Amino acid sequence: MPGKYGVLAFFIAVLMLFCAACEITAKEDAQDSPSARPSADEQPAGTARPEPTAIVERGFGIGESLPVFYVPTVEGGTFTLSENTGKPVFINLFATWCGPCVYEMPDINRLYGELGDEVTFIIVDIGEDSAAAQAFAEGNGYSLPFAYSPDGALFSDYDIEYIPQTFILDADGTIVEFFGGASDYERFLEAVRKAMKQ
Repeated sequence: MPGKYGVLAFFIAVLMLFCAACEITAKEDAQDSPSARPSADEQPAGTARPEPTAIVERGFGIGESLPVFYVPTVEGGTFTLSENTGKPVFINLFATWCGPCVYEMPDINRLYGELGDEVTFIIVDIGEDSAAAQAFAEGNGYSLPFAYSPDGALFSDYDIEYIPQTFILDADGTIVEFFGGASDYERFLEAVRKAMKQ
């Protein structure tokens, strides 16, 4: 019978295989996609671009302001980041076929049940349609708000090359924490609490 370290090594190897299986090939340039939206930086012709007032740069690193994005929700609406600031935001990118994504979802759902009134949650199914996201949510009894991005081009200047990815933003839309890969309830909770204090 293998010792506890052998079992641990086995589980780590399995988790690494799941992560490798969830790697998504980079999509072609999102601007070539018919569903690509104009960048938030683009101004209508004849209008002056206002001087930036935020102290934080926009981007995808901790301390940067996450660029605005739009994504259709399973309920038939649209989630727009700029309309959901004012309190911390929890954004999880996943797919129903991704083992590590499925593994962490019960912890995210638990966190949503505890903090859903104080934090905005959005779970985005990457590369699948509304029916897949809805079937996953309903089949697992999740109360989380789900959205979807069939072409996987959520951001105009950021290729989603692997999942899961989780962004925790403060009330101003600044990235407080980023999880590149599966995480768990305790680490998510710590990051959300940090965002709530800012």
